Amino acid sequence: MLFAKYRDPKVIEKIKTDPFYAPFLEEVVFLYNDLCTTPLPALQYSKFMLFFRTGSRKEYERMFFQRRGRIDALFMRYLLYGREQDLRDLEDVIWAICDEYTWALPAHLTLEMTEDEKRTYIDLFAGETAQILAEVYTVLGEELSEQIRRRVEYEMERRIFSSFEDTQFFWEKAPMNWAAVCAGCVGMAFICMAPERFAGVRPRIFDAMDYFLSSYGDDGACQEGIGYWNYGFGYYVYFAQLLYEFDGTDLLHTEKVQKIVLFQQNAILRNDTVISFSDAGRTMRFQAGLTYFLKKLYPDTFQIPDMQYRSNMLQERGAYRFAAFTRLFFWTEPGYETGVMPNGMIYYGDAQWYVNKKKAYSFAAKGGHNDEPHNHNDLGSFIIATDAGQCLADIGCGEYTRDYFREKRYTYLCNASAGHSVPLIDGQEQLAGREHAAKVLEHGEQVFEISFEKGYGIDALTALRRRFELAEDGVIMRDSYQFDDGNAHQITERFIALIEPQETAAGVLVGDVLLVCKEKPAVNKIIIKDHNAEDLAVYQIDYAAGTEFEIQFQIRG
Repeated sequence: MLFAKYRDPKVIEKIKTDPFYAPFLEEVVFLYNDLCTTPLPALQYSKFMLFFRTGSRKEYERMFFQRRGRIDALFMRYLLYGREQDLRDLEDVIWAICDEYTWALPAHLTLEMTEDEKRTYIDLFAGETAQILAEVYTVLGEELSEQIRRRVEYEMERRIFSSFEDTQFFWEKAPMNWAAVCAGCVGMAFICMAPERFAGVRPRIFDAMDYFLSSYGDDGACQEGIGYWNYGFGYYVYFAQLLYEFDGTDLLHTEKVQKIVLFQQNAILRNDTVISFSDAGRTMRFQAGLTYFLKKLYPDTFQIPDMQYRSNMLQERGAYRFAAFTRLFFWTEPGYETGVMPNGMIYYGDAQWYVNKKKAYSFAAKGGHNDEPHNHNDLGSFIIATDAGQCLADIGCGEYTRDYFREKRYTYLCNASAGHSVPLIDGQEQLAGREHAAKVLEHGEQVFEISFEKGYGIDALTALRRRFELAEDGVIMRDSYQFDDGNAHQITERFIALIEPQETAAGVLVGDVLLVCKEKPAVNKIIIKDHNAEDLAVYQIDYAAGTEFEIQFQIRG
């Protein structure tokens, strides 16, 4: 029986009475009070069109996700307490979602699509909507009114089942999170509501999952960042576990999956500070349900972070992901040690990521290339983090707008090399493209060295090496340049901070890190929009450099 724990009276009673679950129950109360005590937000035409007119996504998406957040709250309230009014309110939300013009976001559509194409297009959030409705339909069964069940069946048939059977979607062969999320959600929907047809789509679902796994090297690194590990790999796991319950197929016990599993703990630098290369965030709230499930899957190697850093609806707003929220209750359980994150060096050879966690600080640097998933032009970028957070920072993701994923992508500071701790040469930044790549020369317990002259597309630049030497009290970085044209070149060594730098007699203090260099810096402050469309101050610390440059990062915390 699928989702057996959801209707097990003993499980429900434990959730309601065990102190371990008390913080989770607070989230249900909060979500209900925050989302369910006012009229259902309308998905207005004017907000739908904002993306096409201005490029802004947030106005429409806020209302779109709040509707789905209501299902989170009402579904869990009904499972836990069995109140008839919650079921009736849940049906109202389901009916409204069935009325929606499209389950896809405007950012994933074009105005040139036909009306049928918009309605039946399966993007990330049409997929998530299908998974939500299919799971609610399956768990509640005939407790839902017959009219609601028939309406869900009708909308799922035309928007998801027939659409997928009749259409090849780009994400089926996309080596990124879309493949896992979309295929996983579609697969779960078929298993729940059309199991007799699952065999017909199974090969395509499995092929998409293989494309998703191919976005990870054999080393298990998620180049899209830890947030997309939570998202893409999360939906891979949600699908894999439901498939296992359905027919016993095991997609989780492979060598590659085990390495992918460990990425979460390896990407955590200190507390909730994480590696923010590409479009990752600088901090992370981990999904507790997913994390506890993986701990049970790999008890000897996988670690659960401190629970104070778990994803928490009381502190976050976002997509209100139903799959993650329900599994918070049914995949977690007391009795596991948390908060023990191992120190030491980790090297991801395929991604060319170097991570070294020491007692006083953590360090991460990357080589790679400039055509990675959610690419930033960031060969040689690095992070130094202490318990105060990222001192030498990687900005991570910016505000997602229409232009963010199009030809103007590198006009956003967070995506351009000018927004990373990498050099500018004769005013030129790094270029985008697979050919603009780094080469790792050495990696060890106390050293990481790369060459990345190919990042700039400057013919006269024949060599550019960056070497990091790590000690317990800090890092020394040395850059070396070679040119073959005999000319003088202007080199600017740039370092990025999000903590305001303080110039002292000893050097530039950024949080707990003192930058010590014989050259004098120039500090420039720029305000950009962060991922939540809020102002973020970025400090560019620039040093004029020759062909040999050395700087020390001394830990003072």
